[in-house]
Amino acid sequence: MPLSVTFIDLFAGAGGFSEGFLQAEGGGRYAFLAASDLNENCELTHRLRYNDQLGLDLPFLRADVKAPDFVDRLCALVHRPVDVVCGGPPCQSFSLAGRRRKNDKKDDLFAGYLRVIQRLTPKYFVMENVPGILTKDGGAHKDRILREIAAMVDEAAVRAVAAKLGDGEEGWLRLRLSRDGDAYAYAAAVDDAFREATRSGLDYKTSKTSRDVATVRHGIRMLARGAQLARLADTITREKGHADIDNDAFVEDFDRFVDAIQPAAIVERCLDALQRLPGIDLATALRTALLTPAECLDRVATLRPDLRAACADARLYRCTGPLTLDASDYGVPQRRRRVVFIGCRRDQPLVHHVPRRVEPGQRVTAQEALWDLDFLDAGQEARDYRPVRQPDVPAREVDGRPGGDRTFAEWSRQGRLATQRPPAHAYDHEDYAAGKLTLGNLHNHLAAAHNQKVTDRYQAILDAGDFEDDTAANLAARGLGTGKRDYTPLLADRPAPTIVTIPDDFIHYRVPRAPTVREMARLQSFDDSFVFQGKRTTGGHRRKDEVPQYTLVGNAVPPLMARAIAEEILKVIK
Repeated sequence: MPLSVTFIDLFAGAGGFSEGFLQAEGGGRYAFLAASDLNENCELTHRLRYNDQLGLDLPFLRADVKAPDFVDRLCALVHRPVDVVCGGPPCQSFSLAGRRRKNDKKDDLFAGYLRVIQRLTPKYFVMENVPGILTKDGGAHKDRILREIAAMVDEAAVRAVAAKLGDGEEGWLRLRLSRDGDAYAYAAAVDDAFREATRSGLDYKTSKTSRDVATVRHGIRMLARGAQLARLADTITREKGHADIDNDAFVEDFDRFVDAIQPAAIVERCLDALQRLPGIDLATALRTALLTPAECLDRVATLRPDLRAACADARLYRCTGPLTLDASDYGVPQRRRRVVFIGCRRDQPLVHHVPRRVEPGQRVTAQEALWDLDFLDAGQEARDYRPVRQPDVPAREVDGRPGGDRTFAEWSRQGRLATQRPPAHAYDHEDYAAGKLTLGNLHNHLAAAHNQKVTDRYQAILDAGDFEDDTAANLAARGLGTGKRDYTPLLADRPAPTIVTIPDDFIHYRVPRAPTVREMARLQSFDDSFVFQGKRTTGGHRRKDEVPQYTLVGNAVPPLMARAIAEEILKVIK
């Protein structure tokens, strides 16, 4: 058996990446070192799955990736070099399904993820998100992610380049590079230059009373306090999120302030003021303050062709993508499109693509995934399987490819990972600590108890096969109208559409009810032995803080898609 490849899972959620990596090439190729997420139910789900069921000695860090001590705490848990970091920073603010928010607290979680990469320097990292990230703000967020990946550099190599630079513009670049990006030290040098320029180029009164001089001087001080202003912007953005400030009389003032304390906005105002201060030329110094180390290297390579090779060698990572993947191409019974960034350290080969495992005409259908669970009516629950007549469904390999000796549903029941203990459910951490666990062969299979009007509405939509305008008008005429924008009936002979966190957006393909958590998990390609912990659902304001079972399922990376990614990395990793 080849040596195992180590990995950690950030923004782990339910554990979709974790499942897929552990399944890769039949299991045993990846060693799971640690996982992290902010939510306590994510931790509970991971502990029961990976520590209790699979018997792993797996630390879980429940903390905010943006916290100043997050990377130190994570490193204290990891005692081996990390080969791969995977994770899907929360994507709600990027989703095409709803209106996008400016200065959303989730947008900057990528920066926290990349700080972990910079510190651990894994051979590969994988970031997953929704396709909306490619177009948000005209593609600015995608471009920023690629820039920040390219901005991760080898600090020793950067200092070696800086030592070879001269004066003038090279001098400012040397200061930026030799100080390891220390904003305070660089700003102090710019401030010294500005003070000297005002003493020699301006009369005393102007230097003390000019609004433009004050603007430049105070702007430089703000740049020196860049880390503190970044924390302030983060705090304001978080408070904006906690108060749900959006589309109201407050949002513009909040956004205007956050925008005003960004470094680019500060430099822009300083440059404008400098235009009215003749003889003081600090434009190059101020613009250089905005450059990342990688951007400084780009500029050095332009100014000094003899240093181009050294500048290229100082970069830590290259990135494939973004790649747009459809989960149904990887044996998942769901048409779920996701964007994946796969970065590799400079000593590793790029992963150029993730070839599909299943051709379009052979995709796993909703009926293939759910037929053996198809024995519940609304309001019913089952904790064991019941005899069901098997429809004409094909046999599959473990990863969903045609062939093999089991159906997709049978693979789900048997499990794609070997477990040491039977599945169990805990309502919360207190019950888990007290050993109050619900045992059974089948978990998370409780159908919502719809009233008769909802049941009649669902049946009418099933009969129509859709929720188009004619169907909605017919429902209204029959007194079954609803304020919901959409319902999606599952179709037995096709993969499901993208699974989300609200179950009553979907209708079972045969029974007029919403799918159960277990059925949604099957459509995501989770094994039945994987139990989603905590409460089943929640609503209203609590959705911001709680991650119940349906949310765990809807936000997860499909394990079979993660498995395909993990196997592509195994093909090339050195």
